[in-house]
Amino acid sequence: MKSLFFVALAFSCLSCFSKGKENVRTCRIIFLERPEGAPEEVHLFDGTSSRKVSLPSMNFSEVITLPSGDLELGMTKDPVPKSGDLPPDAPTVKVPAEINDFFLIVVSDPENEILPLRMLSVDAGVERPEPGQTLWINLTKYTIVGNLGRTSLLVAPGERVIGKAPLPESGYYKVHFTYQRAEGDEFLPIMRKSWWLDASSRNLGFITDSGGRLPRIFTFRDQRAADPAGQDE
Repeated sequence: MKSLFFVALAFSCLSCFSKGKENVRTCRIIFLERPEGAPEEVHLFDGTSSRKVSLPSMNFSEVITLPSGDLELGMTKDPVPKSGDLPPDAPTVKVPAEINDFFLIVVSDPENEILPLRMLSVDAGVERPEPGQTLWINLTKYTIVGNLGRTSLLVAPGERVIGKAPLPESGYYKVHFTYQRAEGDEFLPIMRKSWWLDASSRNLGFITDSGGRLPRIFTFRDQRAADPAGQDE
């Protein structure tokens, strides 16, 4: 009987361990086009505590571990008091419980007097591209068309699309992007360049408004080499 008890206990502990590992939640932060004077560090509040985090521009932050369950993340200049009360109008974003791996996108919002930022969350689990592929996120009101190496791409306003690998292996490839201001208009050129493909990396591509005539396009590699959840494949 004792041996059966310990076997049952062992399986119970193994189940708890596996469940706990599955529930690890991580995110990485990136600040698209940080304007002059914008903060480089803020306090990220996860509903129970706040921590100081960096807001890197043109690069991903360190991997951040967060609690499980439904979250409403907030950003503040100073640590959130123990009462957990966020300042009115502080930038916030909701993250559903089922999203365990995501990117926290920070964009400038000069109209917010508390902190001139706005946050968007992008599910990196469901929409996570394969190595060599790119998850394209169109933050503009324009339709974007791209020819990338051996592939083509169309991203509607506000859409997210996973683009195929432009080459079968690492190397340089030609890109040509155009955009359509309104339905029925002709497509106008954005850029024509040569880019490097790291076939071992997953990539994120962002299309944003620049404040000028042309949309801006950024791409980032996400190798997750330092992922504490062990999710790198």
